[in-house]
Amino acid sequence: PWDDAGFKSPEDAAAPEIPARYVQVRRVKYSRDRRKAVVELLTNEEPTLYPYTVICERDSSGLWHEAGGHN
Repeated sequence: PWDDAGFKSPEDAAAPEIPARYVQVRRVKYSRDRRKAVVELLTNEEPTLYPYTVICERDSSGLWHEAGGHN
């Protein structure tokens, strides 16, 4: 069971707790079956940006959820 209701894209699911002005999506890579995605972010403000990588998974209804992340 997921803690959130789900999101329409892995980019939206990647870091919903961080205000949008502090998140830049660098890249999204999907698994072959498009059920998982790796979202590479830069967080914080210029000039001090921190890389953050998030694994997202798609549920049976097609919505995306954060499954874990690390910097």
